[in-house]
Amino acid sequence: MTPEYEREVIVFERLALAIGPTASLKLCQFYGCGSKTLYVPNEKTPDHEISRLIGDEAFAYLVSAFSGETICLPSLAGMKYLRRAGLVRQLSACGVPQRLIAAAIGLGIERVRQIQKQLAADGFASRFENIEPEEVIL
Repeated sequence: MTPEYEREVIVFERLALAIGPTASLKLCQFYGCGSKTLYVPNEKTPDHEISRLIGDEAFAYLVSAFSGETICLPSLAGMKYLRRAGLVRQLSACGVPQRLIAAAIGLGIERVRQIQKQLAADGFASRFENIEPEEVIL
């Protein structure tokens, strides 16, 4: 994984510890694109847009933990890579040819090969033969 992804994971974990994973995902998906920064006010005010998004209780925890800070929210783009890698692993395990994997996921064949090579380097290749076709979730 890239240093950017690792940084995003750390920020997400801090958020999740403070406000919970569901509220953290909502913040990252709603505000984490575009500018990717979120200013947390110094105090909780009624009817704030963040409160409407994540709820009053989570917003109170957010203000308590990050009051007055500008947070650089993760875009969660790394999650897309992980999802694709998981699909490549599952489909490869079922013996699906690379060209069909590429077509199913919307990648080029060379990108599928790169992901397979990285999966093998990370120790996932030995699991390829253990997945039944009905276990693959697209």
